[in-house]
Amino acid sequence: MQESEKTLLRSRNLFSIVLGVFCLILLVSLVIVLAHYSVVLKERDSQIQALTNQNLQLQLNITNYEMLINSLNDQVTRLTNEVKYLNKTVAELEAPQLHEVGFEWVRHEPPVGQHYMSVRGSIFNSGIQVAKNVQMYVWLYNEENTLIGSQVIYLGDIPGKSYVSFNVNIYYSGSCASYAYRITHE
Repeated sequence: MQESEKTLLRSRNLFSIVLGVFCLILLVSLVIVLAHYSVVLKERDSQIQALTNQNLQLQLNITNYEMLINSLNDQVTRLTNEVKYLNKTVAELEAPQLHEVGFEWVRHEPPVGQHYMSVRGSIFNSGIQVAKNVQMYVWLYNEENTLIGSQVIYLGDIPGKSYVSFNVNIYYSGSCASYAYRITHE
């Protein structure tokens, strides 16, 4: 064999060896890369599972908090309604409340002269607020239940926790068998 053929053969053998070593290095590198990424994938799967569990726990927390918020909203509604009721009750207790105190009705029917009903007493305001423009309407009736006399007694404003007294004569003709009255205010 000639020298050039030997060199060519050696270079082919050398190329084959280099190519084989290169393939072996590539194969080992591929195995190392696969082993590395297998570990990385297991870590990522573990992280994904941990995050999934954490997500589920957070979803449960959201559900629990939503239920708690609904419960608290129900409590707020109940308490708001209770406050409205109590405010209404306070307003009613503070509002003017008129009561008759010591009313006396005395008929005066002398044989000569004009007949009249003497009405006296007091109106008490047990509320806190002023009862404005208090009026007492009085109606007198005979035995046939026919109106024979009437009068409006103007008592003015009555402050809370106080009273106003009155003494009025209501004149009528005939004989008084009954009477009726009504107390009003603004």
